[in-house]
Amino acid sequence: FVRQKEPLGIGDAILQARLLINNEPVAVMSGDDIVDSKTPALKQLIKVYQKYRSPVVALRKVPKEDISKYGIIAGEKIAPKTWRIRGSVEKPLPEKAPSDLMVIAKYILTPDVFDYLARVKPAPNGGEIYLPPAMDAYVKKGGRFYGYLVRGEYYDCGDKLGYMRSVVNFGLKHPEIGSGF
Repeated sequence: FVRQKEPLGIGDAILQARLLINNEPVAVMSGDDIVDSKTPALKQLIKVYQKYRSPVVALRKVPKEDISKYGIIAGEKIAPKTWRIRGSVEKPLPEKAPSDLMVIAKYILTPDVFDYLARVKPAPNGGEIYLPPAMDAYVKKGGRFYGYLVRGEYYDCGDKLGYMRSVVNFGLKHPEIGSGF
């Protein structure tokens, strides 16, 4: 294992593990984004990766009023639930958003994406390194990056209300404590 010495964003965390992946594709998932589904979100992404042999990210349709809270993709639908990503915009105004498809922090990345991630400039407010600029640079240089509209109930656990919804819903479904809860 590796340890991220300071909270400098998901991009920095991924780069810390670069030497461990041995030139293999790698799954990246954030604990802030939970998808409750009969078929796990990662398994859904693996199927897309196996078909296209390119990086893939989980997507979710978001209501217009929430678009400005998330990273939104630009792309074209190429198969059911599947988009070829052309770029992304971080927290756009709803009227300027290229779509209503938000990025969920669940990815399968290929080793070539790491070169782009290593060149991302840290954000001016806090020095965090984000994945979308690397994704955009990768796509602009001809790389293929796919998005898949995962099935399941989404919980944004980076948001207090989203976190509480997840706790309550998982508590109610739990086989041992659900009825008491």
